Amino acid sequence: MESFTKLYREKLSVRIFVLSTIFIVFLCTTLFTFFIYNQMELLKKNIIREGTLLIELLAYNCRLGVFSESEKLLDASIEAVTKRKNVFFVSIYNAKGKLILKKFVNIGKLKIPEFNDNAQAVNEQFKKIQNKMLSYYLETDKDFEFWAPVYSSYNNPEGDTEPLSVFEADKTDVIIGYAHIRMWKNEFKNERLKLIYKSLSLGVIFLLIGLLAAYLVVRTITMPIKELTDNVRNYSNSGRIAVTQSHIRDEIFELAQAFNEMGKQVHDRTAELKAMVSTLQEEIELRIKSEEAVMELNRTLDDRVNTEINKQREQEKILIYQSRLSSMGEMLSSIAHHWRQPLNNLKALSLDLQDTYDYEELNKDYFYDNIKQSNEQLIYMSKTIDDFMDFFKPDKEKEQCDIVEVVEEAVSIVSPELKRNAISCNINRKVYSIASERLPTHTDSRLYADIYKNEFKQVIIILINNASDSIKEKARYSLETPYNGIIDIDFAKADGKAIVKISDNGKGIPDDIKHRVFEPYFTTKFKSQGTGIGLYMAKVIIENNLNGKIYAENTHNGASFTIELNCIETKTVT
Repeated sequence: MESFTKLYREKLSVRIFVLSTIFIVFLCTTLFTFFIYNQMELLKKNIIREGTLLIELLAYNCRLGVFSESEKLLDASIEAVTKRKNVFFVSIYNAKGKLILKKFVNIGKLKIPEFNDNAQAVNEQFKKIQNKMLSYYLETDKDFEFWAPVYSSYNNPEGDTEPLSVFEADKTDVIIGYAHIRMWKNEFKNERLKLIYKSLSLGVIFLLIGLLAAYLVVRTITMPIKELTDNVRNYSNSGRIAVTQSHIRDEIFELAQAFNEMGKQVHDRTAELKAMVSTLQEEIELRIKSEEAVMELNRTLDDRVNTEINKQREQEKILIYQSRLSSMGEMLSSIAHHWRQPLNNLKALSLDLQDTYDYEELNKDYFYDNIKQSNEQLIYMSKTIDDFMDFFKPDKEKEQCDIVEVVEEAVSIVSPELKRNAISCNINRKVYSIASERLPTHTDSRLYADIYKNEFKQVIIILINNASDSIKEKARYSLETPYNGIIDIDFAKADGKAIVKISDNGKGIPDDIKHRVFEPYFTTKFKSQGTGIGLYMAKVIIENNLNGKIYAENTHNGASFTIELNCIETKTVT
């Protein structure tokens, strides 16, 4: 079994033959089963038709015998029926169900079958005949049973020669008796066995013919394929598939020709591939050399990248320091403005103290009051120095700060310079909360964020100085004298962001350079007035150090710079 299974898997011819055999067996079995069934039904119908004709003939012939209840006449009437070998019993009854004749015929050595012929069973048959007014039959395992009514007359206009099958009883016909015969099934069974044997014989013959045809078809198909397969296996030696005369003008010949054409194409393609392989080898060698150079470069790339990053960070620190130094002159000027009034006050107090002493009006209370006023002026001057020193100290760690307060501290540093140039700086301490699809709503006057405080102050001072320069530039060409410069600082909170917006009514930013305002060393001022690193440093501090965002845009009467930082809801108490 295993060898057959292996052969079935490996051989196409075996698979085709097995499948063809299965199909032929199935087809023959189906056809002959259908044939046997139809023939048996036809045989049974013939026997029933024969029995029906016999019982109707008996009913027609025994009218006089039934009417006269003469057994002699009835014997003559049933003589034609009893000649049939398969009829073994005949009985005739009058209209009241009285048995007139009962006779077994053609029994021979056969055993008389037992059947129910009591009065009740016979009366049931009579009722069926009376209801239908026609003959009918019953079938048992061993015989067929036929019943028919005996009419007083058969109203046949054509005479007695007309077939009984055209007779139809009407209300004028009277049933005077009943005819009954029983027929053996032996003949039916014998005929059925003969039919089965003949059918099986024909089936076997057709099956053998089908198997032979299948074998010839399989051999016709597979032998050329096997020969072609052997030629294909030898193709590598000869470079061509030989075609025999048996293949001329058939599919195998066309297949062989196709293989030959394919072989030629494969040969040409192989030559092309060899040339391509040679070219690829040269390219691979070049790539290997390039990769070696790249690998060598990668060995030192990390060090070079780290070096460049460190240089960039140092450069940013230098730029931040330069930015602070560039602002130092302005800071010193601002310190001078902060100190001018306290110094004047100190000078006035000292002169007043001297005059009081000269006029001998100096007393203890007046002396201490003068000292107190002088100390207040000195404390104010000391605080001013501390504020400027804090500004120039580098931040080490971020702090949670109120953005509004830090902005106010930055503005206080540059306020003297703004006053000197007649520029007013308006700080709107109200913080607005901006939600999607809603109008801004006032929340409170505090806005917290994690920042490097002094670096953020430096950004605010850079933006205020930039706004101041823009206002002064516009005032130079304005017809309005004096030109009232205005800087507005607003605060908002939206989507977890703390927003600071610094707007001015200066000359604005030209559209052709708006995209360059944050580039290093880019400035529209004279070299003596600016270095071009202020806005660049503001962008570096906000985006790199504080993880925020800064951008510029023009407004209807000037420009505005917007800072966005990550907001903290409440300050953490430490």
